[in-house]
Amino acid sequence: LIYWPIYPKFLRNTFVKAFTDGIREPDHGRVTEGEWRRVLSQLRDSIFYCPHCSKDGTENFYDPEEVKASGSKPAPCWSCKKETALPYRIRVGKAIVMLPHDGCLFPHHLDAKVDFEFGKPAAQVVQHPNDPRIWGLKNCTAEKWVATMPDGAMKEVEPGRSVPLQANVKVNFGKVDGEIRY
Repeated sequence: LIYWPIYPKFLRNTFVKAFTDGIREPDHGRVTEGEWRRVLSQLRDSIFYCPHCSKDGTENFYDPEEVKASGSKPAPCWSCKKETALPYRIRVGKAIVMLPHDGCLFPHHLDAKVDFEFGKPAAQVVQHPNDPRIWGLKNCTAEKWVATMPDGAMKEVEPGRSVPLQANVKVNFGKVDGEIRY
């Protein structure tokens, strides 16, 4: 009960379904393993850090329903109760993935035929080697991406290279498109 309000509504709804309808009507209300995996993957994608808590920050969760209801404002940090700010994030297909300092995209984000693959990242958030104020999304795949910058300019993103984290940057990952938001 202590942790219940910390979690996003999509996780709480699944939990309620599993332990109400799922118990009363297992044939029609049960939450399947696949549903749990999707919801827990979405939970992992929603992690971002409080800028006020310690060196690395306390993990908080992006709750799309709460942010929409509050006019684009995330809930305060559950630990210190101070206002939080969402990091860059990317909409890839139907998923929204937070891109904090240690953020990653995994193969399942870039290919619908891959199920919940968390082994090696397909992309990861990195700092620019010469200017630590600049952050980017590094291509960790063997394939070239194509990024469309906010001004419409197109940029090829070779393996090992990065696309800058900027609002309205669109990335074609090959099998799916993404758009970075802030």
